[in-house]
Amino acid sequence: MNRAERIERVLRRMAAERIDTLIAFSNAKHHLARINLAAHLMGYRALGESALLLRADGTERLILTPAYDAERAALRRPDLPLTASDDLAAALAEALRQHPPGRIATTGLGLMPHDLALRLLDIVGKDALPFDDAVSAVTAPKTDEEIAKARKAVAIAEAAHEHM
Repeated sequence: MNRAERIERVLRRMAAERIDTLIAFSNAKHHLARINLAAHLMGYRALGESALLLRADGTERLILTPAYDAERAALRRPDLPLTASDDLAAALAEALRQHPPGRIATTGLGLMPHDLALRLLDIVGKDALPFDDAVSAVTAPKTDEEIAKARKAVAIAEAAHEHM
């Protein structure tokens, strides 16, 4: 599996649920024990809170904070349109104003810092469908890139262990 196949699986699930826009939020707390669904979809781990907008037509936009992370994001994911900001909520509101979202689903909203989550909820609306379980179910298989990185991490850990 690759990232494009992962996104295609999410798009099929969105179509089945009649979702027009999925907004995957990341709180930038990347844990081994808990999948960060937004980072999982983005293929990128932002330094600050971020969001991936995925439209039913397959178009994507990464909104990330802090603004100074833009260069790193552009190098890591040159194929992904991005908006860099120091205010995730304001940038998201502007993106949704520019392209009306239709029916919205979200992932990761409940993991965002409380005050920011309240602002984001005001923007996406109380009718936004929680989609964490659906996205997790269809994106569980690892991509080839993730498997390669895991193998590299194991090799590094084993080499370090040999020197102990």
